[in-house]
Amino acid sequence: MLCEWPTTSHIALDLIQVLTRLLYDNCQVDWTTLTTHQQISFSLGDPPSSLPKKFHYIWSNLTLPAILHCVSQLENLLFNIK
Repeated sequence: MLCEWPTTSHIALDLIQVLTRLLYDNCQVDWTTLTTHQQISFSLGDPPSSLPKKFHYIWSNLTLPAILHCVSQLENLLFNIK
């Protein structure tokens, strides 16, 4: 819904850019080739299954701020709809 709904799709862009860059920087698959399920999983903070476990902590530290920012923006938007 976040990415598909015109009212909220702009909110997801920053998070998608962060995830796309991290996937690229870590030699993972391209964001556009992921299934909807995989995109949702990454958007919720899950690291790619092919990412070595020793990098999961770093992945979390790099994605969590973007995820929390996205959630905060979404919350503000939804609670201010009139």
